[in-house]
Amino acid sequence: MAPQMPWRLVMQIVVVGYLHKKMDKRVFRTVKAFSRHFKVLYIYWTEDASEKSYTEGNIEYLPVYHKLCTNPFKEFVNRYKYEREVLRIVDKLSFDLAYIHHFATVKPLAIFRLLSRKNVKIITDFHEYVPEEYLFGVEQIPRSIKMWLGQKLYRHMIMKSDGTVFVSKKFLEDAKEWKPDLKAFNFPNYGNLKIPPINQIKRQKEVIFAGTTERKIENELKIFEILNSKGFSIVSIGTDIKAPFEIKKLPFLKYEKMIERISNAAFSIVSYSCRNKKGNYLNKYVYSMPNKFFDSIAAGTPVILDKDFLGMRELIENDGIGVVIDRDNPKESAEKITAFWESKVEYEKLLLNISRKQDHYVWNEKKEREFIDFIMRVIDS
Repeated sequence: MAPQMPWRLVMQIVVVGYLHKKMDKRVFRTVKAFSRHFKVLYIYWTEDASEKSYTEGNIEYLPVYHKLCTNPFKEFVNRYKYEREVLRIVDKLSFDLAYIHHFATVKPLAIFRLLSRKNVKIITDFHEYVPEEYLFGVEQIPRSIKMWLGQKLYRHMIMKSDGTVFVSKKFLEDAKEWKPDLKAFNFPNYGNLKIPPINQIKRQKEVIFAGTTERKIENELKIFEILNSKGFSIVSIGTDIKAPFEIKKLPFLKYEKMIERISNAAFSIVSYSCRNKKGNYLNKYVYSMPNKFFDSIAAGTPVILDKDFLGMRELIENDGIGVVIDRDNPKESAEKITAFWESKVEYEKLLLNISRKQDHYVWNEKKEREFIDFIMRVIDS
């Protein structure tokens, strides 16, 4: 990775992870990148009340305890206490730059006011936040009010940030409509390592579904059932899918093991409904760039993708690294997937394209250098 620059080590960066665990892939990637150039003060969420602060290398780990609660009122109170403790820690620290991952839930603007008083630079990593879908899961509040509030908060955070980071170019471009001179950086959820694509003959005839099942996957289950009847095995990693046919269920795997497991499969799949209950498209899904998409390409395995994911669809069609389906037509989708697998020429073409483009989807020294250069431009501005 990039060599250390000792003159920068006198600078300190506080990274506020909010509701991200210590080893969250995206958050910890920034922490590790910073630690090669700066002293890092890393505030993160823990559910272990006994976890203590400690220092390792250039990183000072500062866990903040919060236990998730199913009771909405208790969770609101607990979340308030958690955010208050984060603010208390930030207030007593001395640093040159604050890098905020996403934002607080109860008092999202409080940290911006605090950092303004401390007169330090602020970079906000919005992840996949879409202001129109603020408080998406809170159905008690009318959508019009949530949209108004979400846009107001978003605009304020952008205006208060010296730099911003987004997972997709679409979200970055939308933000620049609010602030044309915005210093912004596109930072997708790259894979951590790569495995060159293995030959089709060495692969298992299976489709891997990784991640949670919180999305609507009724149509995907129909596709899986048809594929199963055509000899494909369906494998889930880290989730318990209920189905009237056999699904091989694997627990959450360590990252390296997960990538290795995906590398032996015929396909992985990123597909679920991108619509809300009223049938309207949700931009946070349509333009999403989830880890499992990049991890699949990093593993050298073609991706099955629903056509409604416009951000990822553009990459798949431009780079030729997967199969775009229409989840609303399960039979046609299953036949298309099967046709790619059974055509040695077409499948090997997917693998060849992945081998040519794989580095674009994996975190490496060049990408880290570009990221750090952006950070330095913000610091020096």
